[in-house]
Amino acid sequence: MSEPIAFVMTGVRPDGTTRGARAPAPTATEHLKDSVIVTAQRGAGDATIKTKAALPGEDIVVIDIAGGPSLWLHPESARDLLQSQHDPLAREGSALGPGEVRVPGRLQWRLEDTAPLSRGIFGDVQVGALHIVSGIVEDKAAAFVASKVVKSFDSQVDPGVYRLQPDKLEPLKGRDTSAIAADDGASLVLIHGTFSQTTGTFGKLWTEHPELVAALFKSYDNRVYALDHPTLGASPIANAITLAEAAPRKARLHLLTHSRGGLVAEVLARVCANPRLSDLDLFKEDGSSAAELKRLAEIVSDKKISIERVVRVACPARGTLLASKRLDAYVSVLKWALELAQIPIAPQLVDFLGEVARRRANPDEVPGLAAQIPDSPLIRWLHSATSPISGDLRVVAGDLQGDSVVSWVKALLSDAFFWTDNDLVVQTRSMYGGSPRERDSTFVLDQGGKVSHFNYFSNTQTASAVVDALTRTGSTSPDGFSVIGPLSWAGQSSSGARARLPVRPASKAAELPALFVLPGILGSNLKIDDERIWLGWRLVNGLKRLTYEPGKKDGVEPDDPIGIYYDDLATAMFSDHDVKPFAFDWRLPIVAEAKRLAEAIAAALDARKTSRQPVRIIAHSMGGLLARAMQLVDPTTWNRMIQSDGARILMLGTPNGGSWTPMQVLSGDDSFGNLLINVGAPFSSNETRQLIADFPGFIQLQAGLLDGLDKESAWRDLAKSDLDAIRARSTWHNLALQLAQFQWGIPPQAVLDDAAELRRRLDKQRDEDLVAWADRLLLVVGKAPSTPAGYESSSDGDRGLAYLDVGDGDGRVTLESAELPGVATWLADSDHGSLPRYKVAFEAYRELLNTGSTTRLARVSATGTARQKTADTVGPVARARPARLRMRQSPPQSELDVLSSAAARAPQAAPASTSLRIDVVNGDLTFIAEPLLIGHYRSSSLTGAEAAIDRVLNGAMSASLQRGLYATGPGTFQIFLNLSRDPVKLMPLPAAVIVAGLGPEGELRGSDLVDTVRQAVIGWSQRLTERSPIATGFTLATTLLGSGGSGITPGQAAQLIAQGVREANEQIAEKGPANAQWPRVDRLKIIELYLDRASDAWNALQTLAISAPGAYTVAPTIAGEAGALRRPPEAGYRGADYDFISALVLKTEGDSQEIAYTINSKRARNDVRPQPMQVRLIKNLVTTASNNTNTDTQIGRTLFTLLLPRDLESFLGGSTATVLELDQGTAPIPWEALESPTASNRQKPWSIRTKLLRKLRMTTPDIAVNSATADDDILVIGDPACDRANYPILLGARREALEVATFLTAATTSPDSRTSAAARVTSVISGPNPSDPEPDATAVLNAACKKSWRIIHVAGHGEPPTETDKGFETRGVVLSGGSFLGANEIQALRVQPELVFVNCCHLGTSAPNDLLGPTNYNRAQFASGVAQALIKSGVRCVIAAGWAVDDEAASVFAKEFYHALLGGKRFIDAVASAREGAYARGGNTWAAYQCYGDPDWRFRPATGDAQRPTAPGQEFSSIASAPSLIFALEQIGVESEYQRKSPDIQAGRLRYLEATFGQYRDRGDVAEAFGNAWMKSRRFAEAIEWYERARAAQDGAASLIAIEQLANAKSRQALNNIKNNAAPSATAFSEARAAIKDAMALLDTLLTLARTYERESLYGSGLKRLAMLEALAGDHSAEMQAINRMWQHYSAAETIARDTKTRPFFYPAMNRIAAQLVLARPLKTNDITEVRQSMSSVAPDFWSVVGQTELDLFESVAAGSLAPDVDRLIEDFRKHYARVSNPTMWGSVLDNTEFVLARYVGSAGQNEKTAADRLLAELRLHAGSEPPAAAAKPGAAKRRAKTAKRAAKGKRRR
Repeated sequence: MSEPIAFVMTGVRPDGTTRGARAPAPTATEHLKDSVIVTAQRGAGDATIKTKAALPGEDIVVIDIAGGPSLWLHPESARDLLQSQHDPLAREGSALGPGEVRVPGRLQWRLEDTAPLSRGIFGDVQVGALHIVSGIVEDKAAAFVASKVVKSFDSQVDPGVYRLQPDKLEPLKGRDTSAIAADDGASLVLIHGTFSQTTGTFGKLWTEHPELVAALFKSYDNRVYALDHPTLGASPIANAITLAEAAPRKARLHLLTHSRGGLVAEVLARVCANPRLSDLDLFKEDGSSAAELKRLAEIVSDKKISIERVVRVACPARGTLLASKRLDAYVSVLKWALELAQIPIAPQLVDFLGEVARRRANPDEVPGLAAQIPDSPLIRWLHSATSPISGDLRVVAGDLQGDSVVSWVKALLSDAFFWTDNDLVVQTRSMYGGSPRERDSTFVLDQGGKVSHFNYFSNTQTASAVVDALTRTGSTSPDGFSVIGPLSWAGQSSSGARARLPVRPASKAAELPALFVLPGILGSNLKIDDERIWLGWRLVNGLKRLTYEPGKKDGVEPDDPIGIYYDDLATAMFSDHDVKPFAFDWRLPIVAEAKRLAEAIAAALDARKTSRQPVRIIAHSMGGLLARAMQLVDPTTWNRMIQSDGARILMLGTPNGGSWTPMQVLSGDDSFGNLLINVGAPFSSNETRQLIADFPGFIQLQAGLLDGLDKESAWRDLAKSDLDAIRARSTWHNLALQLAQFQWGIPPQAVLDDAAELRRRLDKQRDEDLVAWADRLLLVVGKAPSTPAGYESSSDGDRGLAYLDVGDGDGRVTLESAELPGVATWLADSDHGSLPRYKVAFEAYRELLNTGSTTRLARVSATGTARQKTADTVGPVARARPARLRMRQSPPQSELDVLSSAAARAPQAAPASTSLRIDVVNGDLTFIAEPLLIGHYRSSSLTGAEAAIDRVLNGAMSASLQRGLYATGPGTFQIFLNLSRDPVKLMPLPAAVIVAGLGPEGELRGSDLVDTVRQAVIGWSQRLTERSPIATGFTLATTLLGSGGSGITPGQAAQLIAQGVREANEQIAEKGPANAQWPRVDRLKIIELYLDRASDAWNALQTLAISAPGAYTVAPTIAGEAGALRRPPEAGYRGADYDFISALVLKTEGDSQEIAYTINSKRARNDVRPQPMQVRLIKNLVTTASNNTNTDTQIGRTLFTLLLPRDLESFLGGSTATVLELDQGTAPIPWEALESPTASNRQKPWSIRTKLLRKLRMTTPDIAVNSATADDDILVIGDPACDRANYPILLGARREALEVATFLTAATTSPDSRTSAAARVTSVISGPNPSDPEPDATAVLNAACKKSWRIIHVAGHGEPPTETDKGFETRGVVLSGGSFLGANEIQALRVQPELVFVNCCHLGTSAPNDLLGPTNYNRAQFASGVAQALIKSGVRCVIAAGWAVDDEAASVFAKEFYHALLGGKRFIDAVASAREGAYARGGNTWAAYQCYGDPDWRFRPATGDAQRPTAPGQEFSSIASAPSLIFALEQIGVESEYQRKSPDIQAGRLRYLEATFGQYRDRGDVAEAFGNAWMKSRRFAEAIEWYERARAAQDGAASLIAIEQLANAKSRQALNNIKNNAAPSATAFSEARAAIKDAMALLDTLLTLARTYERESLYGSGLKRLAMLEALAGDHSAEMQAINRMWQHYSAAETIARDTKTRPFFYPAMNRIAAQLVLARPLKTNDITEVRQSMSSVAPDFWSVVGQTELDLFESVAAGSLAPDVDRLIEDFRKHYARVSNPTMWGSVLDNTEFVLARYVGSAGQNEKTAADRLLAELRLHAGSEPPAAAAKPGAAKRRAKTAKRAAKGKRRR
């Protein structure tokens, strides 16, 4: 006998007054044995309670789910259920005793951290109560089917057929049955489901949709009947017999069924279609059912009944797991579903439920339920048809989607991983099963919160679909219905007929190249005799016919490629090729079919002996391996084919290195594999996976076979650990049918041996044989958001296996696996499966076959080179487990759905509008809550918006950049999730940051931007599918990415972004299976700081919307939000004050080359026409110019003329700072020596006039660089020892090194440094005299490796890289013993310097042959110069000499450079200063230095020091007008308010502007702008001065706002003067009162003009400060009078806001509440609630967000609970401060808090006073203020009191 079970929980036992407990109503024989109301947290009266023991077999346990069902469970079922739950918020309780089970207050499936199905997005799932019911009458019947409750339930109906009336539907029991009329027309019969009868099922159709009922009766001429039948004690076959007996001869029936009634219809339809029964052996264990089927066949054969149409609603056609071993839970939820549908619950159902729970009855004991179990004989028989049956099938399916309770219940009733979606009774996927039909079967799927199993005929949408499906005549499908593919694959694709190519005579065909089209795996149809199994309707339950046994002839033959995938490709190539589609049996070993291919190719070659035309192959996926295998099995034929002129093999997505898809299919993680199982063998998933595992051809595609996966034992170990992880975490979902879904197919060892051997042969072929034919092989790869690239097992064994996905592949095959050495590769915008049907690429395929090249597709790698992986293409690895994700709810509708690369998309109702809504917002990013899309130009640092967002995400973005994972190239993206769990009332943060790579600055094209945005949006949409429930749409915020430096205007950027989002939406919405339930962008929110740029974007979007009607909806106005600016500074918006020019080699054909130039200026971008030149001539001129003896400036002018296009000259003449991007071909050109032919000889050279700096174009992978910091040291090397016979002593280099070391030592040593100066600078320098010791190579290398260096400076001899017989030697600084210090040695350092200055001869020189040579990004010779190699290794800035330099000029260059750099100048400015100094010395040394690096890099004196602010003179140099000055002041104000700018720095900038632009000080608008900027910097005195000047300005340009803010500043300054005075005098108080009185007088004047919200609020603010002043003065009466007036004015402002609804009322309301608290006036009941609602109604800003916490403070004060709440309040304020640190804003918060607390602590206890002091201290820190001076000094309080009394007397005397 089972042991008793007790339940332990926190709660209370109910008494007569307890509310909320739903105790089951006991009958006369039942009673409540125990009952507990469960509480999630302990409260008054709560305790840990243990129930009385529940006795299995006698008692039942009733668990009330709050907002959900009451589960009537057997005690052991209750135990299993509760043990599978955990409360995420509960603390660990005391240990449990034997037989005790803990009841969590909140319910969450333990599996949910893997598959979140019911996480509390909408709220917690809670247990309401638990009851133990005893005394249920025990039925002694041994068999459940014979029990009284079963008989009682079935007795509700009198079995038979009844004629129905259109006016009402009444209960049929007790009425006379009716025979179906023998008419010519079709009759309609309604068939109800389990636990119901006709009126219960269909009654709502009559009562709620009488018009639909009338349409039914009219369509069927009143021939409408119903079959009432028992659903428990009788099988569906017995029910079908009842119907057949009532039908006349030659009856034509249409059937409308619900739930189990659909099984009755399916039985009848199959038997009527073919009364000669087959497959009865399935019933060998169920003789009664077999006998019933025979009886039914006799009846229908005799009467010749035909079933013309079946409309099935929510039928468990494939069975339902809900009718399982958990029958008690199933019936409990079924009862709840009836309650939800407001269908009366029959007492017999309650009795039945009680008996099921008591017995723990199995459904297989009840015939009516047993038939619904998925592996029941009946279900198997219904799916075993060998030929399609006649009649229409139309299915109405449903999936209930709702809150967390619904989600939890759905998981309760089904496996949490598999078949999750249901309508509370039947799995959605099961609804599509049944026998295949001759005509298309169709379905409609209803999803949503109103769906439930008993609601289909009440729901207008599904009720209308039902009636339309019944009444629609002809062959047209009802509206909204889609094809159920597996049940209706008939006609063209499944019969074997395909789109035949036109017939061409053999003689003419031989005159054309032959083209063999090789499909991929599964891409060939397979047949047995003349019956197509794959891919046709016979696949349904026919997959076993494809079983492969080695050596056995099974009759399976290829039957043409699958037309829908390959016909269009074959047709497209037909015009210039003799196309030969070659289908093959993909089950067989690849080499077996390769022999057959070789025979066909040999025949084609023989036919072309005369024409000498080649034979070509275009091979998709596995077909490429088949082509390669032909070389292994028949090298003679291979050589004949490949040696022919024009012979080529084009591979599309071929897994040359293998694929991880086979393993995913065998582990249940592949959409195709699961769909194949669902269609081909729906009830034997493990058997089917094993069948697939036995296919040698399939396993031969597997990757990793030579890395341990060649052993059967390895597969078994993986499979076992994976299944063990499921078992360990699932105590509820443990049925054999459920666990079977997670059992792997295991490849046999013999199959693995053959696969591994083929892999070895293919790898050897790749490395040794294919190289010779690499130019005849071509590869096109696709792309997809993710592709499996491997797997990993969890270390703890608890999680099972996870697949590793990368973004570098086509969904099936990674790019690395597809590529072959030396084989040219192109990229198509298509996933793996769609490559052969991607029509956009067909012409590219033709060009590749005919010529071996194409420009129609993007090139991935150069011919003849191995691919080098880059960070642009290999993104971060993501861990995925598709088997743990929700599966599709809809069936495949075509072959495309079966063969596609991912899970199919469920059909959804078309959205009301597909228009993309776009809002343009002028504001900053501080308060963005939506996912945010931002762009990133390839660089080593984050700036601007990226840097700001990175701070919000705690440095996650910069950490990714540092590790080389960051998105850089176009088309790449990286997602950073915001994992903050802050309450809603805290500052909003972006839900995620999506960083889109934009490539190098200056190279972004519009098409790149569209592509990048599209991929980023799709990537985020995919991430959203990992959440549950999956949203249908989302809002995306974005900056105007791409418009900050690429020359793309804001308007262009906005259009391109919108197009990218639109394309993403279209791709997501495509009826392709790759995007199941992926959400789309509903609303695009473009955020732009500057109004003029926002206006440009808005205008461009309006144009876009007009040009594409219906595609875009643009908001009618630009929204203004916090932090907005009118326009950027005059200098432009590139984000840099330099121009950017690319000069790159365009092509390399013959001796004539071209350099392509791109100008990317501060304002615009232009592509300049390429400049052709003669390479040999340019090399000679460069050799002459790059020489220290050259003084002829004409050579520089000649090079300028030959190298630069004419239209570039004028631009260069006007540029003041230029960064020149070069590649390997253009780097050797001495650009610094170039000069314009039109320049005057008296002018300084162009490279000095323009501050020229170089940037090296990097195309190798971004590497994780460990960069030096300001704490690292400096190394100076001077003329080290070397072979003096070849390298003379350089005394000048020694002097230079010594001077540099001395200068750097002094400059980097602080006066108070405790360490010696020598510690920061290390010198390795030869002595100043020729005979002095010289450091040898060992000394130099030891020094280099001793420490981490931030700067390395070398002066000495150098040698350029050179070619030797042993390869390429980089060389470098010459050392002793023939050794060198070069790029390799510096790259080996663990920390890379920020700057390397190599003041040597030649080191900047590249190899002469590289000049204007091909830009080959994968050659080792790329780093042919030391400067280039250093940049590649990660050095931030490099200076190297391109030719021998003059000692003196070189010394000057170095000293000037370091003087400027250590003086705080940027790198580009320091280089310019150095060139100027060297130029003054004469010669051409100034032009020898090639300077590469970050133009904005500055030398930091020490770690932790902020960068020096830009000198105001430079920052504001572009201001040339009063409007420009106003814009600059506005920007300072916004920076002070939102961007954490230091008040002291802001004050310095404002003073500079005051001194520099004094000529504008008398303009009213300028004075007002100065006042605003000072005000936002919390400098009230300066603000008052400027507002007074604005007020007095004669031009009248100031606004009334200036007067308002003058009053505000006066009152604030007056109070500050008192608070900051240790002992304010009576005069000080009088002056402060006078100032506030003056401020009030100003506002009085304005109020006479108009009483506005702002003026009333400012008046209240001034009176609040007057009250605070009077409190300090000790005048209580005056204080209270001021507070009362304050209350009046804030109340008036609140009233204006409420009445006009133009402003939110929360600000004056908060202050009004503060005054009421001080005045001890009671608040209204909903006062604070209304204020919170007002705050929530506006876009988040500082006041609306921080105000929520201030309201919390008010509530604490009102409740007298500040002490227990203060820690939370302080923490919330700190979180706000982390986002906005403006002292002015925090000053207001501080003032308000001081105002309230100063009066509160007077009557509060000590704990409350202490809490108030802590809170005020925290807010003073945020406001940047110290405690009042009077409170900080001894005796201050007494002095203040005396002063206050004197002041009061003085006031009274006055």
